[in-house]
Amino acid sequence: MSKNNLLLADLVDPVSPSAISWFPQTTAWKLLFMVVCLFTVYVLCKSWLNYRRNKYRRDALKAIAHVEQSDLFQASKTLNSILRQVVFAQYAGLSSANVMGTQWLEFLDSKSPKTQFSSDLGIKWVSSLYEPKGRYQWSVQEFKALYQQVHTWLETHQ
Repeated sequence: MSKNNLLLADLVDPVSPSAISWFPQTTAWKLLFMVVCLFTVYVLCKSWLNYRRNKYRRDALKAIAHVEQSDLFQASKTLNSILRQVVFAQYAGLSSANVMGTQWLEFLDSKSPKTQFSSDLGIKWVSSLYEPKGRYQWSVQEFKALYQQVHTWLETHQ
């Protein structure tokens, strides 16, 4: 044998230390871990329920995005129809079916603080809903302002 092998003959392989647990050892850390897990589950469940609860809102926003704007008179009626459907779905207990005219505008304003339907534009809009087509002419700017009001209402109503 060579001298190198004689030196290595007495060596023993080192023993690997036991694996360190990733789970906390003390009760306080275990309790904190459980609280964090429960809070995470709570937040995820609440987010999921909120997402499902707002499906009608997402559907309405998609519907107004697809409103044909070649005939602004008909498009304004379509926006009203979509808003009425949302109100019937969201506020089923309210008697909003019979609300018309300025009461309809006030109702919409009461449900969203960020809209002003009770303005001149809103009054023109409500008046045009029940009149013949030629009586009210919509400009592109007026329709865009109305569209923006409806979009804002759908996003922010309570």
